[in-house]
Amino acid sequence: MKKQVPVLMLLVVIFGTLNSFAGRIKAATLGRYSGVVSGILDAIVYALFYLGLTAFKGEAVRKQVGRVMKVGKTWRTTGICKFLIIAGLSDQIGSIFGFVCQPYLTVLMYSLMNQAIVPFTVALSMLILRSRYIAVEVCSVCVVAAAAVTCVLSSAHGHGNNDMGMAALTAVTTCFPAGAYVLKELAFQDWSETHEEEILAGSEEPVNVFLVG
Repeated sequence: MKKQVPVLMLLVVIFGTLNSFAGRIKAATLGRYSGVVSGILDAIVYALFYLGLTAFKGEAVRKQVGRVMKVGKTWRTTGICKFLIIAGLSDQIGSIFGFVCQPYLTVLMYSLMNQAIVPFTVALSMLILRSRYIAVEVCSVCVVAAAAVTCVLSSAHGHGNNDMGMAALTAVTTCFPAGAYVLKELAFQDWSETHEEEILAGSEEPVNVFLVG
């Protein structure tokens, strides 16, 4: 598995870059309709991809889906679907704002604004998950934020093809996907704590990543 990590990281960079350029081409072609069309297609493609992978995993997923989707009388007795539903909504809201704003920004500016997800994720994980970060991690986040702000201020004088209002909206609304990520982590934690004895006994496994995804 460790040998696969560099390959996976490289694939993330490659597909992320291609997604940025493809998104800009799509935004320029569809104009103001980009948000609506992209939102619909994004949901369809994601659903098909997710269902395909879920079906591929088969028994591992079917075994846990009942517990994941359990609806109890109280918040505490309800399964981790309570976190996943909110996370899904947050993800979609973030995607919609991203699609709406993308036609008004260059590829570089759009990518820079999306870096705001990093400090949002750190802040929300500290607030919700009670995560703690070492000085090196905090400094890294500050460097990312400072670099993005510097580039924005540098380009703000000329504006070029960027709408600075949309740039700000893109940055602010990254709080939604950041929140979704944190809620998914909370779902993993809640499952592990709720079924800790069963997991240790070997009668249950950590929640399948495809159910949380």
